[in-house]
Amino acid sequence: MDSTVATGKRERDDAFPPTAAAAADSHPNLFASLSDENWKIISSFAAPPDIYNLSLSSVHFFREATVTTASEKNAASSSNDKKVLATQLLRSSLLSSLGRVLENSGSGITLEAVLKMGELPEGSALIAGSTIVAACLGKDWSGGPYNASDVDVYCSARAAPQIRS
Repeated sequence: MDSTVATGKRERDDAFPPTAAAAADSHPNLFASLSDENWKIISSFAAPPDIYNLSLSSVHFFREATVTTASEKNAASSSNDKKVLATQLLRSSLLSSLGRVLENSGSGITLEAVLKMGELPEGSALIAGSTIVAACLGKDWSGGPYNASDVDVYCSARAAPQIRS
């Protein structure tokens, strides 16, 4: 039988931290042992669903981190150059995945062309099709007997000349 101490707790309960914060402080954070730049490199090779699941695994990924790449700086607000690390990692993974899928799709559309469309006014262009789905899922459907990837671009009449160039 366990003996009780003056606080009314069993002695063996004192071996465990009383709160989640104390538990986090008592163990080194393995996720923090890698720099943000290393996480971005890793995320560029991982599928977006894997990065999403990784981000959910630790509070480390939900802190603000400095935006370092030009494309991320354009996406960040001009007054604040920090974004949540999980958002930066997912963006890196999605862009890398989209680049790989576009390269293998045979559509002739490059990642640079897609990123240029992002400079258009909001709501003037929309990219859809199985290529975008494949990029989000981290899949490549181009190797089979049918090249099932396509890119559908919908745009306003005002944005059409910019998209065609």
